[in-house]
Amino acid sequence: MVRICTPPSLFHHLRRILAPAAAPKTTSWPFSTAPTFPDYPETDSLPLTQRLTQPNDTESNYNALHLFAQMHRNGSLPQPSDFSTFLSACAKTASLSAGEQAHAAILKLGLEANVFIGSALIDDSRRVFDEMQERNVVTWTSMVTGYAQHQQPIEAMVLVRQMRRLSVRLNNVTYSSLLSSFCSSNDLDHGKQVHGQVIREGLESDAYVVTTLITMYSKCGSMEDFCKMCPLVAADQISCNSIIAGFSHLGNDLEVIRYFSKMRKACIDADYFTYASVLRAIGILSALEEGKQTHALVLKTGYASNLHAQNGLVSMYARCGMIDNSKQVFFSMSGPNLVSWNSLLSGCAQHGYGSEAWFLPFFVVVVVVVINATIGGVLLQFVMRTTNHLLQAISI
Repeated sequence: MVRICTPPSLFHHLRRILAPAAAPKTTSWPFSTAPTFPDYPETDSLPLTQRLTQPNDTESNYNALHLFAQMHRNGSLPQPSDFSTFLSACAKTASLSAGEQAHAAILKLGLEANVFIGSALIDDSRRVFDEMQERNVVTWTSMVTGYAQHQQPIEAMVLVRQMRRLSVRLNNVTYSSLLSSFCSSNDLDHGKQVHGQVIREGLESDAYVVTTLITMYSKCGSMEDFCKMCPLVAADQISCNSIIAGFSHLGNDLEVIRYFSKMRKACIDADYFTYASVLRAIGILSALEEGKQTHALVLKTGYASNLHAQNGLVSMYARCGMIDNSKQVFFSMSGPNLVSWNSLLSGCAQHGYGSEAWFLPFFVVVVVVVINATIGGVLLQFVMRTTNHLLQAISI
């Protein structure tokens, strides 16, 4: 049925997109004996937390582990909240191996950014951290990094204050992790305070810290502070990438292209991070000639098959109105993702390509698959984000 209503090339890409959401294959789970727990219907779609009626004790935690394993053996795909409950049970029962396998499944399904799962991971890490008898700067910094990666700057700052009270000396990694947690204009004052502490500690010349400061100021929207830091960076790929990405965050797209030219004249190699930022700036400026030159560089430097570079090319050509070029890059991709589809769809909507009728069958197929597969919302964001672009394209 799908092959009849969908062009072969589109079906090929659709199958690749949906593949990660398929039910996981049965693997060896570290559960041999199980405490008594109720027999839950295989078709029960309630979250794991609602299916466990026991009090929050050791038996309940082991029940959660075994119920999760039962779902896995039955081929049922857990919901994000199920992973959260399972990870919490792993921490409370010290089931490291089971937690590692669940973490691998989370990464495979692309759920690492889910708020329930992210909160469970950081909460369980903090529980283990609080129970440690001895801690050093490495364990403290690891916890600060965890909060930073989950965009919890207040918690990261509280932890750093505790380090200081306990006379644990912060190092360049600690400061870089703390600075990376500041990513909005509301965090700018906190970022400046930490920057002052960095200066007092004599770490402002540290390449790692300087690069993080550049990124922090760009994300917090401070062009003045960002520009003050730029001359302090080393002339290497990582530093140049942070400056190019910073100008891109701040909306100075002309400066992105200028700095990229400066980077090339200095014979500093570009990578896919560089090309992603540069292609975004080119697309916003509709600088097609520069876009074609950058495309040639992508091919020359061997990044033509990199997903980030490919998405940059799809978006750049779509923004410039070169839909055929955008589609050519798109169909050369082995596995287009949400960004790929949104870039192409929005380009068609903006440039009057509503007659591209093959978008509609794709949308219908995805909706049917999502409803029938009951995959716990893994593709829900994909459908919702593309709906607006589709409706715009169809109405033109």
